[in-house]
Amino acid sequence: NVTEPRKETTKDAHISYLVTTTCGVSSLGAPQFTVRRRYQDFSWLYTVLTAEFPQCIIAPPPEKHRIGYITGDRFGDEFIEKRRAGLERFIRRIARHPLLQLNEHVKLFLTEPRLLHVEPNVPERDTLLDNIGDSILNAFSRIKHPDKRFIDVKETVEKFEDNLNAVERVYQKMTRREIELHDDYLKFAKSVADLAQIETGMSDQFKQFADTIEQFTAEMQRKTYTDEHSFVAQLREHMVYCQSVKGVLKLRDQKQVDYEELAEYLHQQQDERNKLQDARGPTGLTSFIKGKYDEMKGVDAESARRQKIDRLEEHIDELQNAVNETHDVSTLFSREVLREFNNFQTGKTLELKEFLSEYAESQADFYRKSASLWEDLIPALERLEVDD
Repeated sequence: NVTEPRKETTKDAHISYLVTTTCGVSSLGAPQFTVRRRYQDFSWLYTVLTAEFPQCIIAPPPEKHRIGYITGDRFGDEFIEKRRAGLERFIRRIARHPLLQLNEHVKLFLTEPRLLHVEPNVPERDTLLDNIGDSILNAFSRIKHPDKRFIDVKETVEKFEDNLNAVERVYQKMTRREIELHDDYLKFAKSVADLAQIETGMSDQFKQFADTIEQFTAEMQRKTYTDEHSFVAQLREHMVYCQSVKGVLKLRDQKQVDYEELAEYLHQQQDERNKLQDARGPTGLTSFIKGKYDEMKGVDAESARRQKIDRLEEHIDELQNAVNETHDVSTLFSREVLREFNNFQTGKTLELKEFLSEYAESQADFYRKSASLWEDLIPALERLEVDD
């Protein structure tokens, strides 16, 4: 859990949060840990995890440059609570991830009182693929043989994202109407209160009626505020989550492109070698002139041809190894991405269930309290005696 936000009054003023971890993983060494973390610590954790696990779908922590920073109200209660809730959801996603929860950086984040922002542990690789120029590998930017599995994944994510956008647009329209209704109810309460000045025989009842309207309006405003901080905030987080999925899919596509382009380059080199081995080469006036020129320079054409073939053979062997390596990398990455997408779907279902339940409970709580307000008013109205 992420709780107890506290303003730290150092020269670098910031908000720290209490992160409490109840351990289900015995390797952490204790049943519970509590540490204080600031936003930069969550941001660091996201950076190192995305660097070390590029195949994993990791939703980022809530954005730093939100309206609180623009308005200078980043220490306001509303801004802090929004961020606290978002940070809690962020760390919970990581804690339930089967691979990330075992990472050393995650363990340090959850248990180390004084956290050091170490660099991600990404091994350096120097392969033939890294040394081939961009002009070769980036000659084609599209996948030649699209994998239907990932086409389906992308379509699923985009449809989900479109639906979330549609829900948010409709909800925002509803919220604007609710806010207008708040104002109308307050005007209604004032009008009823004014009646108390005229209808002196019912003065108390009119005042109670106006008070009930104001209390009802306050409950409406609380509901709107709660829904905005919970329901809408989580809608937007899932939109960002979708962007994380698409980012991993794009990286997977690039690995397939790397393999396809390198394989195409290998085929080109093999074709060139085969032509040289045929010992015929191009014919025509240009070839005849080149042959005579080489004779004048004392160049042995056959020896030069054999040397070029030998160089090509050596290069082809290197390329074949690189093609095999990129194929293995692409295949393994694709397998991991499919597993990640299944994790994403499971987590998404769990979170949708939770925040829809929260929304339903918010509505039920509002209507229970509203009903109680109006029911409490009825006895006061019934006590009013009317002369025949």
